[in-house]
Amino acid sequence: MAQAQAVAQGQAQLLESELNKFRTLPFVLAQDRQLRDVLRQPTGAALATLNAKLEGLPAGTGASVVYLLNQDGLAIAASNWRTPTSFAGVHYGFRPYFKDAWQHGTADYFALGTASRLPGLYQSRRIDDDDGQPLGVLVVKVEFHGMETIWRKLPQRYLVHDEEGIILFGSQADWRFLTLSPVTAERARVLRDSLQFGDAPLTLLPWRQVTGTPGEVVIQGTRYAEARQAITGLGWTLRALVPVAPVYAEEIAETRQASLLACLLALAVAATWLLYRRRRQDELALQKRQRATLEALVQARTEALRDSNAQLTTEMADRQRTQARARALQAELEQANKLSLLGQISAGVAHEINQPLAAIRTYAENAGELLRQQRPESAGQALDTIVSLTERIGHITGELRGFARKPLARDDAVRVRDAVDGALLLLAPRARQLGVRLHTSDIPDDLLAQGERVRLEQILVNLLQNALDALAGRDDGFLRVRAWETDTRLYIEISDNGPGLSATARATLFTPFSSERPAGLGLGLVISRDIARELGGELDAVTPRDGGATFLLQLRKADAA
Repeated sequence: MAQAQAVAQGQAQLLESELNKFRTLPFVLAQDRQLRDVLRQPTGAALATLNAKLEGLPAGTGASVVYLLNQDGLAIAASNWRTPTSFAGVHYGFRPYFKDAWQHGTADYFALGTASRLPGLYQSRRIDDDDGQPLGVLVVKVEFHGMETIWRKLPQRYLVHDEEGIILFGSQADWRFLTLSPVTAERARVLRDSLQFGDAPLTLLPWRQVTGTPGEVVIQGTRYAEARQAITGLGWTLRALVPVAPVYAEEIAETRQASLLACLLALAVAATWLLYRRRRQDELALQKRQRATLEALVQARTEALRDSNAQLTTEMADRQRTQARARALQAELEQANKLSLLGQISAGVAHEINQPLAAIRTYAENAGELLRQQRPESAGQALDTIVSLTERIGHITGELRGFARKPLARDDAVRVRDAVDGALLLLAPRARQLGVRLHTSDIPDDLLAQGERVRLEQILVNLLQNALDALAGRDDGFLRVRAWETDTRLYIEISDNGPGLSATARATLFTPFSSERPAGLGLGLVISRDIARELGGELDAVTPRDGGATFLLQLRKADAA
C-alpha cells in the first residue's frame, strides 16, 4: 500500500506539472490583437496569415491543436488547417467549452474530438473587444499521449477518471471510457447526445474490492494494491495500481533469506561458544566491546553523511532555482531594454511612416480622378506607386515588430548586413534629424554570424543609439560601421567622431547603473555585453585612432560555429 501511495503521488505531480504548462497558454494567446482584428474582419488574407501563425504554435508549446471560434462557434482558423482532420470550417457552438467560455470567460472540458476522434482536454478563453463585448473564443486542445506512453513502460497500471467515475485516459487503452461505478441509462443517453465520449457504451470496468484487505482490488483477474490522488482544479482522480503478487513474492524471498542467515549465524555463535567458552571468554568480551564501538562509529558517520547529503540536495535545489530566476530576470531585462529603445526611437519612426501615408492618400485621390477621366493607364501607375509605398511601410513596421518580439532560443546563421540594415532602419530617422552622416559601405554582403538576429540587432541598436547621443549638437557628426572576418571569428566595429570616453567612463563602462548621461540607466552596454557573451562572442571599447569612441563586437562565424 505504501508503494502504491508513493507512485500515485509521484505520477500525480508529474501530471499536474504537465497541466500547469498549458493553463496560462490560452490567456497569453488571447492577448494577441491579431485575433481581435480577424474576429472583427475575417477576410481571406487575414485568415491565411492567422492560420500560418497558429500552425507553428503546437511545435513550440506542446499543445495538440490551437483554433479560433467566432461568436457562432464556427472555427475560422486552426493550427491543423492543412491536415485532413482540420478544425477550420467546423461548427463547435454546441460544445460546453464554447458555451461556458462565452458565458463565464474560461472553461475546461475533456471530450472525444468530433473531427479528429482523439480525446483530450479543451481549455478555452473568451476574447473581448476593447469595450468588453465578446468577439469569439480561443481553444487549446491538450492530448495526453506522452503520459500514456510513459505509463505503459512502467510495471504499475494507471488510470485517470472524472467525478462520475468515467475513465478518461491511462496506461491501458482498452479501459478508456469504461466506468468505475454504474451509469444510469438516462445519464448515458445525455452523455451520448452531448458527444462528450462519442458513442462509447460507458460499460462498467470489471473490478471489485478485496474483502478484508483495505486498499486492494481485483481487476480483470489481477490483484492490485490501489492508491488514489486528486488532481487539482479539474475534479479528476489518478489511481495507481501496483500488482500484489510480485510484492508478496519479493517479501517472502527476503524473509526466507533473513531466516536462513539468522539460523546460520546462530549455529556459528553456538559452535564458537561451545568450543572456546573456557579459553576465550575475555577475548569474546573484548570483541563485543570493539564491535559495539565500531557500530556506534559507523552509525554516527552514516547519520553525518545522511545530513550532509540532505544539505547538499537542498543547496543544489536552491542553486537551480536561483539560476532559473537569474535567467528569467536576464531575459526580462533584455526585453525591457528593447522596449526602452523602441520608446526612444518611436517618434522618428512615426515620422518615417507618416510621409508615405500622406503620399498614398494623394496618389489614391489622383487615381480616382484619373479613372473618372477614363485614363486607366495613368491610374494604374498611381496605384503601382501606392503598392510601393505600402511595401515601404510594411518593411518599417515589420522590422519594429521583429525587434520587439522576445527572442527564441535559436542558433542560426545571421547575415551581418541584414542585422545592420535592420538596426539602421529604426535609427535612420534620428540620424537624419541630428544631421549625422552614416557610413556602412565597409560591410561585405557574404558575412554570416552564428547567433540570433533579434539579439544581434539589440546589441547594434544599443551601440548606435549611444553613438547618436554622443553626436547630438555637432554639425559634423559622423558614424561608421564596418565588419570583417578572420578564419574563425567575425568582427563589427562601430565608431563616431564624438567627444569620446573619459577615463572615469571607461573604468565603469560595463558596470550596471553607471552612466554619464542624466537620463541614462547605465544598463544598455551591460546587457549588450551579456548578449554578446551568450552568443559566444565579446564586446569591448577600443582606443580609437582619430578620437571619438569605438566599440568592437566579436562574434562566431557561421561556418566555424
